[in-house]
Amino acid sequence: MASWLLRRIGKPAIALAAFAAIVAMATVTAGSLAVTDLAATATQLDETDLALGSAAVTRAAMAQAVVFAVDNANGTATDAAFVAALAEAGGNLDAYNQLQTVVAERLSAGHQGELSGLSSYGGAVLDVLRAGDVESARAVLEGDFESAYQSSVAVLAGERAVLATDVASARSLAGSTSTAIRLAVILGLPALVLLVGWSAHRRRLAQLQETRRTDVEAANDRIERMREMLLAISHRLRTPLTSIYGLSDVLVQTKRIQGLDRELVTLINAESANLHRIAEDVLTATQLEAGTLTLETGIVPLHEVVEEAVKPIRSAGLDIKVDCPEVWVLSDGPKLRQILRNLVSNAVQHGAEPVVVAVTESDGSVQCAVSDHGGGLGATEPATGRGLDVANGLAGLIGATLDQTRADGMTTFTLSWSESGEAAANSGVQDAAPGAVRTVPQPLSEEPVGTGNPS
Repeated sequence: MASWLLRRIGKPAIALAAFAAIVAMATVTAGSLAVTDLAATATQLDETDLALGSAAVTRAAMAQAVVFAVDNANGTATDAAFVAALAEAGGNLDAYNQLQTVVAERLSAGHQGELSGLSSYGGAVLDVLRAGDVESARAVLEGDFESAYQSSVAVLAGERAVLATDVASARSLAGSTSTAIRLAVILGLPALVLLVGWSAHRRRLAQLQETRRTDVEAANDRIERMREMLLAISHRLRTPLTSIYGLSDVLVQTKRIQGLDRELVTLINAESANLHRIAEDVLTATQLEAGTLTLETGIVPLHEVVEEAVKPIRSAGLDIKVDCPEVWVLSDGPKLRQILRNLVSNAVQHGAEPVVVAVTESDGSVQCAVSDHGGGLGATEPATGRGLDVANGLAGLIGATLDQTRADGMTTFTLSWSESGEAAANSGVQDAAPGAVRTVPQPLSEEPVGTGNPS
């Protein structure tokens, strides 16, 4: 058989076929190694991302424990609440310790020390709090602990950048390997070698597909676990943050508190409102992504919702101009308040004064515009950010549209409702769809839907 094949196609053809077969086998092996390296590097990247998230959660839990210690010393928080805050901070610190230990195995001794510094100073904060020395705990938290946190985040971010580059390189190598295999087949393999190579190639593709399927399932599991973790954290933070905001708001309204004490209470009030907004946005974004957010439609006084949305900003001492007649809309009160709160916060944080909230109504259509006099977004920049993403998602959910414009030196986000039909004005909530609007000169006889916790 070998003699017949040699006579039929000649030595050069057989040599070329053999060479092509060897090249093909070598490139397939390289592709297998590239896929293995890609999976390992992707796992390391996931571990680093989890460590970054855990560091941020630990920092927030430490700050919360110190706040509860202060409240406990002042008599505004119970011993049980303080103990619970300590336990939560300790649990988050333990979780960070486990994650940073895994990541630290790949780092230099110096970087390992920077990662462990957060653990050491976090333990110091908890020890001092348990000893009852709140001021020392605050000093460690704002000094050594914060410095260690910044160093840890810098190390983890640098490691993440390196791993992301490695993942991109591994993917590129896998693509190059696939191209090399095709060229080897085209240039040199006779029919018999082509069939054998194709069979081997098919088997390898099946193995790669199975590997990728397994990797995708594992990645989906990790994403789901992270989503559940975010939901749990958001739920657990909202209650204490609401309590802190409510108590500090009462203190802000008390005229007996003056001077430095009033400045501190005002700062706590503003920061707790901001933290509550962040926790609520994280929870809402996670529910939007999972499709589990529900809608509760009712008659909502838009003018009251606007006042509630700007209240935390005004409490912080900032001037917000509001021009809003008495307008009722058919919507979900808490979600509408969250949209407006995010738009106002975005204008304050990223724009410039004056910030104006103006509501207009004409022929059953309502527009609520939030404007600022900042530099605005560039022509090619989209309106992005967690707060704006949540606002966009909720706007569609409640039957409104959210548009952004830039004109006359002002950046404006406009929330609009169009008339949903005469049924909204004639038959009440039961027959009306979200987005129906109605201007009423006097309050309706029905009880307006509440707008949720302040934040």
